[in-house]
Amino acid sequence: MNEPLLHELEAIYSGIEPWEGCVPRGFGASFLGVLTDLSFVMRGPEKDARLENARSDRYERTRLPSRGEPEYYETGTVLRSASLARDRFTMIELGAGYGPHLVSAAVALRRWNPLPALLVGVEPEPTRFQWMCRHFLANGVEPSSNRLVHAAVVPDAVASPWELFPEGVPDWPAHAIASHSDPIENQRLIDLVQIGLGIEGEIDEGPYRRERFRLRPVAAIDLGSILDDLEEVDLVHMDIQGKEDVVLPGAIERATRKVQTFCIGTHSRSIEDGLRNLFLANGWRPLADFAGGVVHSVRRDRLDLVGKDGIQIWENDSFSRGSPGGGR
Repeated sequence: MNEPLLHELEAIYSGIEPWEGCVPRGFGASFLGVLTDLSFVMRGPEKDARLENARSDRYERTRLPSRGEPEYYETGTVLRSASLARDRFTMIELGAGYGPHLVSAAVALRRWNPLPALLVGVEPEPTRFQWMCRHFLANGVEPSSNRLVHAAVVPDAVASPWELFPEGVPDWPAHAIASHSDPIENQRLIDLVQIGLGIEGEIDEGPYRRERFRLRPVAAIDLGSILDDLEEVDLVHMDIQGKEDVVLPGAIERATRKVQTFCIGTHSRSIEDGLRNLFLANGWRPLADFAGGVVHSVRRDRLDLVGKDGIQIWENDSFSRGSPGGGR
């Protein structure tokens, strides 16, 4: 853990009074006052408990996350980027789900740093994509004023304009592109799906993970083309289920010109090693590097990532606002 970042996050959180107020039935509230429809939350015992607590309208006092929770670092990085922004704020969320980090950024800007903002959310699962639109509206953020894209993130969308993605289990957290590694075989599978010969399967991981899904073709987009349409990006948040190490290399040069910070959910030790090598080779500085699947000690707190994603946060020290290829 980078100590300067930890000091920054501690300073940010120390200045926040956790939100309290009335929460509608079926919703939860964050310490920022972001309201979330609990039907969007990934299924499991925690969701059941939260739904039970949200059976009626109620007054709720929220709390700040602790250093022992992943949210402390992910949401803290969002708050940091929002506080450092000048003139305009731009953020990309890849594998956006219902867009929690984008909306947290919008609410943070509204409260502490009111700037024009562009929020770019990319999500391939169709129900989750609709949830993202609803989550924006529930928190006073207009979807049409931002850029919400129903697509899968791939290394090269010209080479692979379509991908297969599971549809039908939107509250299962580990959805990933299901396409074949061979482009010819991949196109054959897509053709079969498009003529109605669907590919179905079942998710079965215990009492909270037994559902039928169907593979559907979804448009593809690559990070490079997203960046081509933007001048400067304050933060990219990525959670693309094990594809991060193949999506980033082709876009790293453009990202180094245009992006200030990356916050990445990682999904294996080899991916973590690959990202570390990629960012260091391109002059980026690690702010946080927590491997998934293990327990970390942060000061006196215990950050338990057993069975959870890792977290890497990278800062681009060569990024200069207003420079060629990186100026607004």
